Amino acid sequence: MRRRLILPLVIAAAATVWLLRTPVDSPTDTASAEPARIAADGASVYCCVQDRLQRGESMYDLLLRSGITPRTALEVGAALSRVIKPSKLQARDQFELLFDPREELAAVTVQRSPLERYQLVSDGSSFTARRVDVPVDTLCRTVWGQLDDNLWSAFVDAGAPPSVIVSFTEVFAWSVDFFRDVRRGDAFGVRFAELRVNDRVVGTTDIEAAYYVRGSDTLWAFSFFEGGHLRYYDFEGRSLRKALLRAPLRFSRVSSSFSRRRFHPIHNRYQPHYGVDYAAAAGTPVYAAGDGRVHFAGRKRGLGNCIELRHPNGFRTVYGHLQRIARGISTGATVEQKQLIGYVGSTGNATGPHLHYEVWQGRSAVNPRTLKLPARGPVPEARRVAYVLHRDRLHYLVAPPYGPLLAGA
Repeated sequence: MRRRLILPLVIAAAATVWLLRTPVDSPTDTASAEPARIAADGASVYCCVQDRLQRGESMYDLLLRSGITPRTALEVGAALSRVIKPSKLQARDQFELLFDPREELAAVTVQRSPLERYQLVSDGSSFTARRVDVPVDTLCRTVWGQLDDNLWSAFVDAGAPPSVIVSFTEVFAWSVDFFRDVRRGDAFGVRFAELRVNDRVVGTTDIEAAYYVRGSDTLWAFSFFEGGHLRYYDFEGRSLRKALLRAPLRFSRVSSSFSRRRFHPIHNRYQPHYGVDYAAAAGTPVYAAGDGRVHFAGRKRGLGNCIELRHPNGFRTVYGHLQRIARGISTGATVEQKQLIGYVGSTGNATGPHLHYEVWQGRSAVNPRTLKLPARGPVPEARRVAYVLHRDRLHYLVAPPYGPLLAGA
């Protein structure tokens, strides 16, 4: 018998606790009443089966593999589709199947992440599905640090999780080229919140405030909701978001700079290099430097797989030597800033995997690392007072607890 291979949850009380460990959404929801009543007989034994969705497997396949009849599996799928599409389930999603003493499926719990859980309960004739509200504790934190070796190590040493490091680079992506502008002695501070479930960190929120010190300059970033969107502004209320990103990929290094006369390693002659080469591992994601439209996407001579974007205000950006172009990126398509458009490769005339990145303003090629870019609009005047009050509160929380005020504050 299949049941003899599975360790049962003994005694009815255990099953009752399992079913009632999270509150039901409404007093009229009686989906869990029937299994609880069956377990109250005092002689019933429930059986719990735990499993994970395998790669290429559907929930229907998993249920059949667990001994569920095709009809019941279809009923479970139909009930679950009222709260989430079964097609969105992914490999490694966890399942708990609870069987009653008659070996009938009594309940199903789908755990997609520590914060996303669904429960289906049978009343004997049908299943009722709901999303379970997971209790989440929020712990606000502020970390400070100074660069000694590199940005990543400095953040890790300060106690910041990887998600915050990535968010920090994204917040300042329009102002700082983290491939070139970081130096030993630069300082930073960042305020964020950790999400905890049962004292376990399961995620972080958006950055509330941050600063980055370069020499005598301090760059500030304060989060502020404007027009229903979370945006970041500097100390004076100017938007941090500019027309183009400083670099269209993360965590790489410059292998060749913009030059009017550079010796080409393949052609063995001096010629202009109207772009910047970023060395990165093959397959590294490449993002659109700004909002715009795809003017070209395909194979272009020495640039190999190449994308050309046209942006407002006369800007044009070119991305060459791509391993492949992202799905949906074709001539005429519109893209948004930071949208994935391709992957680093070595197609065309390339000696190794890297991204060749060009910026053109009108008919002139410009150095993307020194170009002064126009910023988006500042905080609206009608919201100015609210922003200043919000900024001053965050500034007090993120400012370092030691030494004088930062330069430029």
